[in-house]
Amino acid sequence: MFILISILMAFPQTIFLLIWFHKNAFVEYASLLGLEKLFKVDEYKEVSADDTELTYPKFLLNYYNSFIVRMIGCPICFGAWISCLQNVVLYAIVCNLYQDWGLLLMLVPSISMTLYVSLYLYYKLISIMK
Repeated sequence: MFILISILMAFPQTIFLLIWFHKNAFVEYASLLGLEKLFKVDEYKEVSADDTELTYPKFLLNYYNSFIVRMIGCPICFGAWISCLQNVVLYAIVCNLYQDWGLLLMLVPSISMTLYVSLYLYYKLISIMK
């Protein structure tokens, strides 16, 4: 059962990684919500006008390099954190629902499986998109 759940959870994670690393959706939503100064979107727009290959995560790595930025700028690292968060939330809900805390033994294999499948799909889709 956890294999099926892990595979199903990998699809939204893959879509999220594709949007974060290859689209400007975050920049557009931050602009729409008036959060340009908080997320340095105005600076990104100025710099990206000159460099069309620059994405928001690459901009953050180049201009605001820190541990957190490196974590969200790496597909494997960011995918690992997303996978952990997804699985912890899911297993907390399921364990509370069924009152079976033994299910937590499946948490680590589920995180690993979700991460593996999502990164496999992510890199396959990247190779197709090029």
